[in-house]
Amino acid sequence: AVAAVKFGPGAARGLAAGTRPDKWGLGAKMADFTAAANAQSLVCVQIEHEEAVRNIKDILMVEGIDVFFIGPSDLSQSMGYPGNAKAPPVAKAIDETLAAIRAAGKIPGLPATADNVADVVAKGCRYIYTHVPRLIAAGAPSSSSRARLTAINWWAAYAPAAPCPAPGSRRECSQPCAATATAGAPPRAHDPRRHPKTLLQPGRWH
Repeated sequence: AVAAVKFGPGAARGLAAGTRPDKWGLGAKMADFTAAANAQSLVCVQIEHEEAVRNIKDILMVEGIDVFFIGPSDLSQSMGYPGNAKAPPVAKAIDETLAAIRAAGKIPGLPATADNVADVVAKGCRYIYTHVPRLIAAGAPSSSSRARLTAINWWAAYAPAAPCPAPGSRRECSQPCAATATAGAPPRAHDPRRHPKTLLQPGRWH
């Protein structure tokens, strides 16, 4: 894995002059380019099988690996608990592997969500992975509610007023319109021309 990422003797990364990574040959000298690429590249190996857990000490001795990322789902499957990273044997294997990585002075990694990211950080993980769809899904309801409220308020401020329905209808105004706000008068439908700044709340009839 390291050889595939790095340039130089013993490495396996292909080298071609005048290509995009080399800025089409218009950048620095080739030797400077390869040195910079080696310094800037990151090698992350994934510990996703119980065999890798058993051999973690040997894996930690490999030069050039920057991050040791544990994949709980695949690891749980290899241990006979598919999808259950909280199963005691799996959780123990994860904790012991994290401890070995930290003891070697290396960078451990785990996936995280908004619910468990504090725990992942507390375990010493400096490389944290999450799914973009989860981030989008988590923010979508809030964004949708804000968009809906904005649209409703725009309608209240600018749409032409509809005729007031009979008192007792589902569209009675939450506060009497100015024209009917007299003692004993029943509320009427909301008239945006009379209440142009009213903030409407989701789920209420106006």
